[in-house]
Amino acid sequence: MHIDTLAIRLQRTAVRELAHLHGGHTDVPFPDWVELEVRRDIADEELTQHENIPVTTVPRALKDVFDRMPVERWRGLVDQAHRRELIDDRDVTELRSWKEHVR
Repeated sequence: MHIDTLAIRLQRTAVRELAHLHGGHTDVPFPDWVELEVRRDIADEELTQHENIPVTTVPRALKDVFDRMPVERWRGLVDQAHRRELIDDRDVTELRSWKEHVR
């Protein structure tokens, strides 16, 4: 999955989650595969905003998709995010270390 595609999917999920939490609806069309999650386990430092939409940071998003794809593909996403300067060397080191403890 391309990192930009991942970011767009996460943004759409965030918009839908906010609308759901506030009892409203959103006109943003979502494909059937989008699963809405109400997450209370995400720390404030793992949240940011994009175009005034609350979203998870790229490192958090990478952690969230880890179990949904082969490890090699996930590593490719980490490398691509690093090349695009969406994450820094410290994030890469932390993600690689984190990966060893979850599988």
